[in-house]
Amino acid sequence: MRVRFLFGSLAALGIAAACIPHPETDFEDYQKRIVPFQQEEVVDSGPPIETGPPPTEAVEGTYFATCLTELDRSNVNKAFSFLVATSFTPNDSGGELKITLEALALVDGKPPTSSARSGIVGAPLPEITGNTNAEGSFVATLAEGQKATFPGAANPISGSDVELITGNGVQVGLSGRYVEEKFCARLTGRINQPAAARRNLNPDQNFCIFNKITEGDPAPTVTREEFTPANCPL
Repeated sequence: MRVRFLFGSLAALGIAAACIPHPETDFEDYQKRIVPFQQEEVVDSGPPIETGPPPTEAVEGTYFATCLTELDRSNVNKAFSFLVATSFTPNDSGGELKITLEALALVDGKPPTSSARSGIVGAPLPEITGNTNAEGSFVATLAEGQKATFPGAANPISGSDVELITGNGVQVGLSGRYVEEKFCARLTGRINQPAAARRNLNPDQNFCIFNKITEGDPAPTVTREEFTPANCPL
């Protein structure tokens, strides 16, 4: 009886040990798994997203943003999705741009097929603000000390909560060319959470495509090949 108890106890200890988190091992495993995606070269699909001078009148718009990151550039089913409110006010040098993103939850582990507000999870991210020049080029960032966070329900990579912060010389923000109907921006910032993915984002490998929509429209269709530097001019 005591022998049976001893073996039962050892088995329980073995199971418990297997369940103890090992942050260092998890981090190394995560890095190994994403190396192929980071190194894989994405073929340019053709001409870049249309660009031009910014609007000459004020614009309030709703967009669906699809963001493909360096954590997995292999397919658009690993893209993050956001419902986005934008405000553009022209001025003498181009215009002021304000962008507010709200994360959309995955559906069966994949990006949502609708832009309905019922799919939003978490609070809106802090407003990103910046200015365009006369050609529409812009750099928009969070205010100093702010961070962007959203729940794991919107994270197709790992399902973990996400936190982007300013640090190591980079700011959380977007840079690209603003036009009213569809525009692209490169994502910058430092991933702070999940810890296994902690890094400065490379703007040449992290892209968001913004398609203007009417709230509730089906999610726009995007292709993996659209997410390249050539298709996202600065």
